[in-house]
Amino acid sequence: MNSIFILKIEVLIDEIVLDTPEGPLEISDIRPDSCVLAWKPPKNENGSPVTNYVIEKFDTKKGDWQKVSSYCRVPYYEVTGLNEGSEYKFRVSAENLYGQSQPLECEKPIIAKHPFTAPQGPANVDVDKQTEDSVTLKWNKPKNDGGSKVLGYQVEMKRPDSDHWDIVNDYPIKGNDFTVNNLQTGKPYEFRVKAKNAAGWGDYSTLDSPVTLKPDSGTFLSLDLYQFHFLLFLVKIVPPSSPSMPEVKKVGKNYVELAWTPPTNDGGAKISGYIVEKKPIGSDLWTKAVPYNILDSNVVVNDLPENGEYEFRVKAVNKAGEGEPSSTTGRVKITEYPNGRAPTFVKKATDATAPANGEATFTIEYDANPAPEVKWFRNGIELTSGGRYRITTKPDESKSTLVFVDAWDNDNNAKITCEIVNPLGKESCEAVLHVKSKREFLCF
Repeated sequence: MNSIFILKIEVLIDEIVLDTPEGPLEISDIRPDSCVLAWKPPKNENGSPVTNYVIEKFDTKKGDWQKVSSYCRVPYYEVTGLNEGSEYKFRVSAENLYGQSQPLECEKPIIAKHPFTAPQGPANVDVDKQTEDSVTLKWNKPKNDGGSKVLGYQVEMKRPDSDHWDIVNDYPIKGNDFTVNNLQTGKPYEFRVKAKNAAGWGDYSTLDSPVTLKPDSGTFLSLDLYQFHFLLFLVKIVPPSSPSMPEVKKVGKNYVELAWTPPTNDGGAKISGYIVEKKPIGSDLWTKAVPYNILDSNVVVNDLPENGEYEFRVKAVNKAGEGEPSSTTGRVKITEYPNGRAPTFVKKATDATAPANGEATFTIEYDANPAPEVKWFRNGIELTSGGRYRITTKPDESKSTLVFVDAWDNDNNAKITCEIVNPLGKESCEAVLHVKSKREFLCF
């Protein structure tokens, strides 16, 4: 008799489990690292509403299903953390008080990539004009932009006796021309240009032949090196004095932005550019932070290792050569949050006891910079403020409070978790909610 009774209960519970989410499982807004899933709720919840959806992904190269989230409460979800170029399938299950439904699977896999491609190379790259120490290049838009608007261009140059291509512009070029300065006469330079859209950089278009600059008429063509330096002495052209100490304007994950004021003494000749140098902390070797001379009195130094520490300095250049270096910036840490702190609890949540249908309060205090996102969970499911939950977070007080306005019997022994997270780290703490009958509570 007992075995028959248990069998009937198992069959009954199996019948209560809700239906599969209604398809199709639609996939949209596909990007190199994310996509958006959408579906419809189950037609039949069998008497118990859906509490959450379970999202899973399947990387066809790895060959196994991996859980993405168990806390989705609405019939759509943005999946992040995909690997560009990988092929994925997805499935979604609904969950209620009695268990988890059979999954709804997408009809076909997708590839994580942009819905467009990188542009072709710019058209008609040519020399617009040149002087004894500069060349101006011009070009037309790519014939095919890859389906996405061109955001800018990059010019690269190969110097004489070098096999390396150097980037000569600090920022993506918005227009269709660019002037490269501080070149030497009588030496061949090669140039190439590429365009960028939201998918990234496209193919190069290379200038048909190298450019060799010629001296302007009326310059020191008849002077040998000794006579030229003698003339510099007569007109008192000397290297410029040092610029001001570079000011650190902004620091990011892999870059630093510097600015400075020009030298008080240009040495009797126009400042033609600046050399920006870097030195790792603990090293005595100064190297160029940017492979070319800077024309303005500010620069963004890119491609620095995250959490690396450097000093920076600047030299001014005129016709007589390089001037003395500026004072150094001092230690600069390359991080998105130079004064940031990972979140830590100053006061953790502690166990709370409440009468049935009474109120229970959990409070935490934290230290972090920037201010963290605070999340509260009941038995692993995230809570939102509303209904019988009231969540109050005050960043100016570094404090957050969760209040159960109406504690139920089935809240007894519920595990309450608080999670604090910012870009520098994450921490969590746990407490237990005890719910007692009013008589037990009064005795307690």
